Amino acid sequence: MFFNCHPAARRRWRWLCLIPLLTACSTTGRVTEATTGCAWTRPIRVSRQDQLTDLTARQILAHNEAGRRLCGWQPNQPANPPHP
Repeated sequence: MFFNCHPAARRRWRWLCLIPLLTACSTTGRVTEATTGCAWTRPIRVSRQDQLTDLTARQILAHNEAGRRLCGWQPNQPANPPHP
C-alpha cells in the first residue's frame, strides 16, 4: 500500500514519520552541572564477618581503587569500630 503511493505522497509520509523522531531528540537546554559519580558512590567497607569470594574481593578492591583515583577517597577507619 505505502510503496504503491505517488512519490509526493511517499515523501509526505516519510516526513510525517520522521518529525516525531526528530522532536524526541531535541534538548531542553544547557547542562549546568556534570556529575562524576563521586556524589552518589561511596567506598565499599568490608567487616570481619563478611565472607567474600576471591572475585568479589577483587571487584571491591577495583571499585575502591577507582574511587581513590577519581574521587580522592582516603583510607578510613574500619567499617565496624569497636564499641566502648
